[in-house]
Amino acid sequence: MIVTDSMEARAVVSRSSIQVAAQRALSAGADLLLLTGDGSFRPVSRALLARARHDLAFRVRLADAAARVLALKRSLGLRPLATARAAR
Repeated sequence: MIVTDSMEARAVVSRSSIQVAAQRALSAGADLLLLTGDGSFRPVSRALLARARHDLAFRVRLADAAARVLALKRSLGLRPLATARAAR
C-alpha cells in the first residue's frame, strides 16, 4: 500500500495541477491519494475518471489501487462504503 503525501503540497502544485499530479502519482504506483485542500476531491476525481474512460492501462491501474485499498480495509475490519456518494 503506497499512500501519497498531500497532493496540495507546495512542491506538488508548483510543478503541475493537482489533477495532473494525481494521475502521475497513481501511474507511478500510489494506491491512495491524500487530498487535504477544500474542493480538491471533485476536480481530481473527475480528471481520474475521464482518463480512465479513455486509457485502458490507467483504468487497470485504478482498479488495482482500489483493490489494494479495499483489501487493507477488510484486513482492519473496516467496511467499504456502498457508494461514492456515501463518502461525501
